[in-house]
Amino acid sequence: AEGARAAMASARADAEREGADTPNGTRDGDAAGGENGPALPFPACSGSLLTHLQKKGWEEGAFSDVTVVAFGCEYALHRLVLCRAPYFDAVLGERWQQKPADGADGAALRVELNIDDPNVDADAVKAALGYLYGVQPSLEPTAALPLLAAAAFLGLEKLCARCTESIVSDVSEDTVVGYVHFAEENHYGEHGENVRQACWGYLCRGASVELRALLPSLPLQTLVRLLASDELWVPSEHDRYELVLEVLRQRRANLAETLQAHSESAGAPSEVGDELRGAEEKELEAARQLLGEKSGAVAFSHMTHDQLLGVRIEVDEEGLPHDAVSDGLWEQTALRSRVEACAAQGYEKDRPNVQASEASASADAAAEALSKLRVAGGDGDAAGNDTDGGSGGLPRPASPRSGGSGDGTGGDRPKMVKSPSGGLGRSLSAMPSGSTLGGVPRGAAPRPLSAFPPFRFSVEFSNVRSVTNGQSQHSEEVFYAGSLWKVSVQAFNDEDPHSRRTLGLFLHRRCPVESAPAQGSPGGGHAHGQGHGHGRGGRAVGGASSSGGASAAAGGQMPVPYVDTRERVYARYQLICPAAGSLMVLGSIQPDSKETHLPKAPKGWGWRTALLFEELEQFLFLTPEGTLRVVAVVQLC
Repeated sequence: AEGARAAMASARADAEREGADTPNGTRDGDAAGGENGPALPFPACSGSLLTHLQKKGWEEGAFSDVTVVAFGCEYALHRLVLCRAPYFDAVLGERWQQKPADGADGAALRVELNIDDPNVDADAVKAALGYLYGVQPSLEPTAALPLLAAAAFLGLEKLCARCTESIVSDVSEDTVVGYVHFAEENHYGEHGENVRQACWGYLCRGASVELRALLPSLPLQTLVRLLASDELWVPSEHDRYELVLEVLRQRRANLAETLQAHSESAGAPSEVGDELRGAEEKELEAARQLLGEKSGAVAFSHMTHDQLLGVRIEVDEEGLPHDAVSDGLWEQTALRSRVEACAAQGYEKDRPNVQASEASASADAAAEALSKLRVAGGDGDAAGNDTDGGSGGLPRPASPRSGGSGDGTGGDRPKMVKSPSGGLGRSLSAMPSGSTLGGVPRGAAPRPLSAFPPFRFSVEFSNVRSVTNGQSQHSEEVFYAGSLWKVSVQAFNDEDPHSRRTLGLFLHRRCPVESAPAQGSPGGGHAHGQGHGHGRGGRAVGGASSSGGASAAAGGQMPVPYVDTRERVYARYQLICPAAGSLMVLGSIQPDSKETHLPKAPKGWGWRTALLFEELEQFLFLTPEGTLRVVAVVQLC
């Protein structure tokens, strides 16, 4: 007893001399307290315990009862610590317990890690094993990728999450392509998906401008989804078409160069040549999917007539089907006829559809326009398909572009939710075929305007950080379906319950015959009333018009080919803000979502609390004062 008391006194004196502070600020010598001393919580000794575990257990391997072997390295470790990882908990459990190699009782177990993931290396395994002993790993971006792979193998979810945070914060022009390949070629559950989503938001924001040169290097599957996505910030449909064509041509040139180098290389494996030729077929199929008969990327109906003539020639030169171009002209002409008929009859949501006579007028107008396209194309049949004599010799429309718009157009567009969006944008699915226009048979009575593809345009606002409370910025107006459209942003300090400043986003629509709001006039709005502000600091970068005679919009110089004279229209719409790391998606164009009866100009409709100023950083870029990019998607009803 005396010897034990002396030993305890000596140990207590040593602890006092070390004087190491624990995480909560107490000294190790106070941690144990005593029978009559203060009862301190367990965390008081956690600092010294962790230090002891790392030194004796991890560094020295003292009292080891299991040996882990990986990449030629052996680690003398401890089952009680390793079982923190689900992988080791299963391997070392009673069911999977291995017998000692020499058969001797009490001999250490030996576990070999057979990891076939090429992303895992020896350093990553060592860091993951050390993490189990409390050793903090390096989370530098270059180390985070292999460490994420190793942590996923061992089932260390918290370590995976920390690695993912490091990777997401490192997404940039220099790293995004590598991270996309990493996420696409491997499966790391929700953590890989988070990396994928971060890259997706970054690409959607800058792919058409700053990141344009990087697109040919993306995985083909990702590239196809990106070029077709509504979430991609791109000025207009014609700009989207030019982007698609440019990227496909560059990829084809790169592949041809690789094939040429392979053919000139003596002794090159034949398997490589077969793989390259298979890649060539995939490239051609992607081109058909994006620009040909399954046009998932471009809504050609939202281009001008002159643009369509030029597109037709280029598509022919590429050796691709031009059914989608012909369908675009058909949809363009039919939309104009439908809008004018609705305006003439004051069509509203609950009123009967316009008469079938309007449909035949649409068909006649489309036939005349398509005959001009045939002459310009010079091959006699604009679509290269059988014609339907019942519709004035019109080429049979190819597979209609599915837009999730109801009335038979299908529901391939996933539900959009607030940031981050699911997956890498909507996937392209097989589109229905048949002689229909967006689900509306030719010659039948017109259905609501939701039968037509959604209209997409993009805007950007500069100096967003400097917008004061109550002040707004408006983009320039763009023409679509007989109306002029724009987006505005407005700052508020009285909408958030915690008095934080918010930035509202609003969609505006007006009839071109109405006077445009003067600068400084109220232009904001929200779901409960009208906002107020001034300024027109936004820049419109999208727009389209159909063929036909043009007139000038009242109060401005923009030519409009036709006019929807209704004061108010019904629509579903989305406002999308792509960002580095995520997407903010407001609204929905799903057929089952609620329609909005857009207010009369100059009022807008949207969200006063769309963004918090304190969270704007991930959405702003380019300039010190911050540039915000917004994509608008409008589905008329």
